[in-house]
Amino acid sequence: MKKIVLVAIAIILILNIPFLMERIEYDNNNKNYELILDSGEFNDLTLRYTHLNLEELIEAGLTGLALPAETIEDLIDRGQVALWRSAGISTLSEDLRARLAAEDYNIDRNGALLFFDEEVTLRAENILDYWQELYNVKTMEYENGMIVLFPAWYEELENLIPGYDQELAAEADELGLNLFVRMKNQPDDQLNLALYDEASGIGAESVIFSGDEVGGFPGNIEENASFINESRIKYGMIEPFIADQDGSRAFAKIAPDNVVRVHSIQQDEMEKYDIDRIVNRYVRAARDRNVRYLYLRGFPISRTGDDLAGMQKSLIEGISDQLDTAGFIPGNVSPLIQSGPANWRLASIVIAIILLLYLFADKLFASRWKNLIFSLLAAGFLISTGLLFFVVSGNILRQFLALGLAVLAPAVSSFYIVDILNGRPGFKLIQAVGITLAGSIFLNITLASTEFYNQIESFRGVKVAFLMPLIFTAIYYLIKEYKIITLDDLIVESKKFLDLIIRLKHIVLAGLVMVGLIIYIGRTGNIPLIPVPAWEIVIRDLLEELLVVRPRFKEFLFGHPFLFLLPVIFKYFPYKLLGLFAVIMATIGQITIANSFSHLHTPLVISLIRTWHGYWLALPVAVVLGIIMYMINKVFIFYLEQGDDI
Repeated sequence: MKKIVLVAIAIILILNIPFLMERIEYDNNNKNYELILDSGEFNDLTLRYTHLNLEELIEAGLTGLALPAETIEDLIDRGQVALWRSAGISTLSEDLRARLAAEDYNIDRNGALLFFDEEVTLRAENILDYWQELYNVKTMEYENGMIVLFPAWYEELENLIPGYDQELAAEADELGLNLFVRMKNQPDDQLNLALYDEASGIGAESVIFSGDEVGGFPGNIEENASFINESRIKYGMIEPFIADQDGSRAFAKIAPDNVVRVHSIQQDEMEKYDIDRIVNRYVRAARDRNVRYLYLRGFPISRTGDDLAGMQKSLIEGISDQLDTAGFIPGNVSPLIQSGPANWRLASIVIAIILLLYLFADKLFASRWKNLIFSLLAAGFLISTGLLFFVVSGNILRQFLALGLAVLAPAVSSFYIVDILNGRPGFKLIQAVGITLAGSIFLNITLASTEFYNQIESFRGVKVAFLMPLIFTAIYYLIKEYKIITLDDLIVESKKFLDLIIRLKHIVLAGLVMVGLIIYIGRTGNIPLIPVPAWEIVIRDLLEELLVVRPRFKEFLFGHPFLFLLPVIFKYFPYKLLGLFAVIMATIGQITIANSFSHLHTPLVISLIRTWHGYWLALPVAVVLGIIMYMINKVFIFYLEQGDDI
């Protein structure tokens, strides 16, 4: 029966290959990108390097220019806006005070007087009507700029954006650059809509939010997202691990087909990283994560001892050249959209999960109970699937199915891994790897939708998927090792365990296990609780330079070497603790593969290449580990023959 089940899983996989090929073709046909430069930081550079101009950056590969979300606070810092409260009015010139009195501009302790220079005055032309309606502001021409009186001023108004630089927008258009605008959530939602409208009027392709939240957060996200969608402006969603802005996913869910993900880098990183490292980050974002807006920062003026203008040009050239070599095309970016698998494909994956449940029950439970337990598991799964299908959104159903696959595929694979220690190692190894790969691909198909593709939705239950298969692996190993078949067997072995005299070595071993679990769980996710050590970063960079697509450490360095060593351990190293440790490590490798395929924003080909590199690169590591184990075993046997207590 188990052979029939395995064949059925293989058939389901074959039936879904056309969908996988469509995914791969879509990725290959949608490789446009934008190299976008922050114009505010570019202007800062030109203050020192007057010869630097946009034309030479365009020649280097620049395709877009972003107008910054310059608030009143920012403009005060730049010296383009001045602000006085009532206590500071006495410091104004007599001429200005006389004009204010003539215009009946009375400033009490709650008000504020602002002066806009000529450039900011031009920007504010469109937004002033809204300020007058919302804040009862009064305006007066003064010198080459404008006086603006706010009868009531409070700190939140420092976030007001007077508008965008129209002249710079026109220059960008004349040079053939695509235009982008930064946006900061405004104190009143009408101002958000007015600024979106202005962005549309100057031909902006996309809005990219600045700050900790998106426009309309918390209460008017839907109105904001719908407005920019109707204005045919794309939403540039910054990658969550770069800036997880409040409301960003809710904003994207309103119009998921209007989302393009953005990669950027922090300004402090621009101050210390070399060009090659920055280039590598942007190229990996496009190649490995399907990011299409590459938002370039200007090198900060505080970075001394370097030709920053030359570095800025070299950075753009480096990214552009590497992306061109990889087959990417500059400009004309469209949102990446996935229609998702047809219902019959999802139904086939439901059947595959039921087949995995059968293997799970067949392996883990005694023969008299396994059919009953399988029936209960299958019935519970089908009822849950049916309820989710008819009652809640499709993405919740996908999450449920994906979690089932992420737990079941590595768990069932681990049962076959344990069986390697009990004979027929070669065949069991093939079965274990096949189940992992099939389950991982089913997981990838299940989550194939625009929301997951663009990280609007992310696979939940990652910690559960990393931990539960290990628990099932340990249980199955103990059942096999201690030949626990009946309840009486379980009781007898449990009593032996409880009667065990606790020694120092047991405490040390338990402590090591706990530390290992903390590191294992703490290192999962894009923002791990435990940082990556420096030595690992060096190895990562080396692997990326050699292989382009880097395999995951949990696979090639820890998991798969023990998978390949299991037949050797079975034949030459009959130690229970070593066997348990080896199958746990091998299972971690299988869990990590499933996790890789749960990242829908990673092109499918990249996940397949990463998995392949993980397997073959583990072979030399396994050889080295095998030699080390052989030498340790020789020493161990030598001391035993001498009668020493070790």
